Amino acid sequence: MRGFLRAGRGAAAVCGIVAWAGFAQTARHVKDAAEYALFTQARQDVHNPAKQIEDLTIWAQKYPDSEYKDVRTGMMVQAYSQVQPPNPVKVLELAGQLMARDLKTVFDDPKTAQGQTLQFFYAVANAAGTAGSVALPNPTAAQVELGWTAARWLKQQTPAYFAAANRPATTSEADWAKARAQIDESVDATSLALTVFPGLAVLRKNPKVPAECRDIAQPLFERALRDFPNNAFAAYQLGKALQCQQQVSPETVFAAVYEYERAVAMDPKLGGAAPDPNEILAFADRTYVQVHGSTEGLDELKQLVKRSALPPAGFRIKTPAEVAAASHVAAAVAKPQRGATPTPTVARPAPSGTRYFALVIGNNDYRYTVHLRTAVSDAQQIERVLKTQYGFTTELLVNATRDQILGAMNRYRKSLPAGSAFLLYYAGHGYFDKETGRAYWLPVDARTTENTNWISADDITANVRAIPARQVLVISDSCYSGALSREVAMTPTPATDRARFLEVLRARGPSRILLASGGNEPVADAGGTGNHSVFASAVLRGLENPPAAQFTVEELFIGYVREAVAGRSGQVPECSPLRNSGHDSGSFIFERKK
Repeated sequence: MRGFLRAGRGAAAVCGIVAWAGFAQTARHVKDAAEYALFTQARQDVHNPAKQIEDLTIWAQKYPDSEYKDVRTGMMVQAYSQVQPPNPVKVLELAGQLMARDLKTVFDDPKTAQGQTLQFFYAVANAAGTAGSVALPNPTAAQVELGWTAARWLKQQTPAYFAAANRPATTSEADWAKARAQIDESVDATSLALTVFPGLAVLRKNPKVPAECRDIAQPLFERALRDFPNNAFAAYQLGKALQCQQQVSPETVFAAVYEYERAVAMDPKLGGAAPDPNEILAFADRTYVQVHGSTEGLDELKQLVKRSALPPAGFRIKTPAEVAAASHVAAAVAKPQRGATPTPTVARPAPSGTRYFALVIGNNDYRYTVHLRTAVSDAQQIERVLKTQYGFTTELLVNATRDQILGAMNRYRKSLPAGSAFLLYYAGHGYFDKETGRAYWLPVDARTTENTNWISADDITANVRAIPARQVLVISDSCYSGALSREVAMTPTPATDRARFLEVLRARGPSRILLASGGNEPVADAGGTGNHSVFASAVLRGLENPPAAQFTVEELFIGYVREAVAGRSGQVPECSPLRNSGHDSGSFIFERKK
């Protein structure tokens, strides 16, 4: 940490340019010749900080109420900042005494005051910049505030001080620019250290606490990367904070690998914190292989991480299981080869020739809001029935984040054949923003206090509109789901000539239907049979005991869902086209395997 931040590096060069001069402007007086001798000796030892501290300590002991008391404290600040090793605790303690008063009464020589004030705040910033290190492992709130005050002052005043007109004749332009750069570097290092030191404390724990990594460390390092996007140390530490959560939130490892590779791309030495760059490079690559199963795609990732400090939305590294599953899906959507034996768990064409796919999502374990009881069990049973009784190729996401949900939808946008049917099932929290009139799904990483990770109705419909499948059905068991739909009259299936009617529906334009557990209202998390919501129970009853081998979603709704749900709860389910989704006509037709 200390080596990375480089706080204090170049202090001698800055001090050589911004000298601690004498105090010619004097409304002060020494008490006697002996005090003058102590004062003179302390000034003479300015280049020997350890000796100067001894001089100043003797002076303070013999003349505690000297008129030069504040001047002496200022000299002590400089000495403790330059002694080896520096003593940041003493620097901040003594600086706090002066900063509680008006520094203009301390640095009061018009010729040197600006430079002395700058050097004083430079020492304070360097001291605070060791926050989180051995020298200052747990800074107090007062010490942190001193550091921020110094950093802000330097940020504001340094440009004016280092104007070309202020350069002394004895200082070269190169040295003048170097001193300015060292102060700017110190300001950035201090700002970074004060931002992330609580996160470093979390990561030093053994064992680490995943909740602290999530709630303390991760937000701090993300903030640091927003302020310093090319900082390799912050990227590496964010990777550690994300990987710390892997045991309870496995998907965080994808972003962790991204940040490790980002750190290597920016600076494999992490600014000095990692003396062996090959060690960090090997660690990053090894972690990728552990997650993905091979080095396939690693070169592409190394290029991707150069573009942004944080992973793009939906970023995900395929696990070995997902790689295998993707090959199964590819086999399912490809034209079957002669003599090939279909894989039983992959969708086969239904009697009509349609291939069916489903993405099923169930969220119970919310990180920042109340947990649900039945969403996961609802999703698991829906997925099982679709796969075993209807021949769907299914993907089940349990306790999914925003990135996982949108990432999965993006994959289906790219892989589904044009004539297929796609079902998206979601059970979890929902929200309706009355101010904007927009409905949202809430992934497990959503906070109720801000909408960064919410999935809006626009996100859902934009993805549904882009999915190439001919039939799309969204089943949403969440609060305010009905706000996703638009009101149109349903078309019931006639009892006679059913087969002809279904063929007509299939021939019509693309269908995009929403079956929702309620309108613009809260819905129940229980109330059904077994460990299911009242809505999921009704849907499952219709799927497990359908009215015919082939039937429309409208038949499922009218015959099994509408009255059963409304009669047993305060919610009124809805079935209608999905708003702004590209719905033309037609319906979603279920085809049960024979």
